[in-house]
Amino acid sequence: MAIKRYRLYCQHCHYNRLSDGADLSDLVEIPQAEIQGNIPHLDPVTKKTIAPKSKKRPKRFRCPDCGRMIAPKKLPAEKEINVETNRTDGSEAGTPGQEI
Repeated sequence: MAIKRYRLYCQHCHYNRLSDGADLSDLVEIPQAEIQGNIPHLDPVTKKTIAPKSKKRPKRFRCPDCGRMIAPKKLPAEKEINVETNRTDGSEAGTPGQEI
């Protein structure tokens, strides 16, 4: 079973889907232009303009229900169980308070 690491959520129609990133082939990707990374500058030696590298934008998809643009959001990693702070009955121990 693959770990679900991304959430696709449409605020307009409340479409919700969890994904691992590999099963997004059924969604329509919205094409987007790349962002200019920096201002082009002149090379003093060759006297030619150097265009900086462009930055890629994150993928965006069309909502299957309403057609609006939705972006996948990365879900936080699940917490690892810390044996030292948990009690034997499974409940978590609180933070230590002020000494009396």
